[in-house]
Amino acid sequence: YWDVSKQLLNDTNFLNNLLGFDIDSLSEAVMSKLQYYIDHPDFKPAVIAKVSKACTSLCLWVRALEKYFHVSQ
Repeated sequence: YWDVSKQLLNDTNFLNNLLGFDIDSLSEAVMSKLQYYIDHPDFKPAVIAKVSKACTSLCLWVRALEKYFHVSQ
């Protein structure tokens, strides 16, 4: 996954894409794919913070998307 991660992080629009993400467009199919990562025992902000502050923020963002999705349903 590192090669793909480097490509994303090198994208100059990466942050703007996150900030402009249409959270209301989340589908059950997308959430189903994300659930694998959300359920992983290492996908917790406290665990990820030991390795990367940037990734901690992304983890928090994904978890917030999940909460928003379930509340908006």
